[in-house]
Amino acid sequence: MSNSIKNIIEIQESGQDYGRALEYRAENIINFSALGPPDLCYLTKEFKKNLTFSKNDKRAGFYHYIYGLDLSTPASISVYISKILKQQETEGGWFKSGQWSITKATFCIYDAFRKVDVRAQVSIPGSMKIEAINADEEVVEFDDVEWDSVYVSSLLRSFNPTPVPHCKFYQEIENSS
Repeated sequence: MSNSIKNIIEIQESGQDYGRALEYRAENIINFSALGPPDLCYLTKEFKKNLTFSKNDKRAGFYHYIYGLDLSTPASISVYISKILKQQETEGGWFKSGQWSITKATFCIYDAFRKVDVRAQVSIPGSMKIEAINADEEVVEFDDVEWDSVYVSSLLRSFNPTPVPHCKFYQEIENSS
């Protein structure tokens, strides 16, 4: 697999910068504007070499911003990550040194009503865990009942997007007019 995803421009973090986008987001919750930043999809990808005696596998973080994704339920995140997995590009050829694979995804949505960053952590393959981070960078309780305010926050941001680099826009929410 290539390290890129078809039709999505990603920013890569590796080495000491791995995870920095998530840290920066948590550190700056207190500074977010009224509706907050766009939704963020952070993917952990690992490069596994084909030769079994090779120990130099790589890990890197890749992220992109999103507006307009239908987040009416937490399951929407799983559907989006599933699409991403299918779009992960593959490299052909006889002599490839290894392949990239997505091993984890963290999807961040700022809840403008509760002033927390809600994070859905998806293990691949496997499960999804949802938690919220407050302005003090503490993990706070979050349950599915509170999801409506997350959805509305994301929806409102999509109507008035702030330009950011490497952002993917979706038109999944239909205008009823």
